[in-house]
Amino acid sequence: MASQKAPEKAPDRPYNGRPSKKVKFSPQVQVAEYHAVPAQDTVTFHLLLATTAEQLQRQMASGGMPFKCEFYNQVFGESEEINGYKGLQVHIWFAANSYHCWVNIQYESKRPGADDVLTLLQAWWPQPFTTDKQEFINRVTSAPARDFSQEVGTAVGRIAGKGYEVKLYHSRMVDTPDWFKELHARMEPLLVFTIDGANFLDVRDSKWEVVAAVMEKDGQQCMVRCKDTCAHTTCTHLLNG
Repeated sequence: MASQKAPEKAPDRPYNGRPSKKVKFSPQVQVAEYHAVPAQDTVTFHLLLATTAEQLQRQMASGGMPFKCEFYNQVFGESEEINGYKGLQVHIWFAANSYHCWVNIQYESKRPGADDVLTLLQAWWPQPFTTDKQEFINRVTSAPARDFSQEVGTAVGRIAGKGYEVKLYHSRMVDTPDWFKELHARMEPLLVFTIDGANFLDVRDSKWEVVAAVMEKDGQQCMVRCKDTCAHTTCTHLLNG
């Protein structure tokens, strides 16, 4: 019986002095790095109690008083996700004395067509926020101190705490001074993150009433909660922590 002939070995290709060609992968291979991320994991709110530049810098460096909200669908869609970024973090800072706001967006990289986070947020800010840290500090430190007891409605209650006191003031919204309406508008964006399907109120509508919870500590006042009522509608702005 004749033996089978072994297959011939392919001849070695001569080395031409150039490195072998690397395989090029499609950009789609990197898609996983830019997957959609839940807004709740990405967006963090911070409350600052300081009113001087030095104190603000110190509190911002330590993260202030961070808190999370529950609803993101009105801003980022029903999926409540943000698309097109790698390493995205959105920090929204509020100053408790005036509710001026600084939005700080950080990310490693983003792909073309990524969600425009700034534009999506700006649509829900009646009083524009700033993206400049120094401008934010300037706005906060230049905001005049307000006396709620003299200018906002009638005192209807008080809660004593350790080292502070919270007083409740009730008024029709149309009867409040302009500075309070502006303060309310700067606080109002929190509505869409804390109440599902919330809408902004019309401050010219005489049916709206407001109860403001104002914390007094070390001679300073800041609104920590605001309840708006109109017929059977109630909207509450609440800062956690």
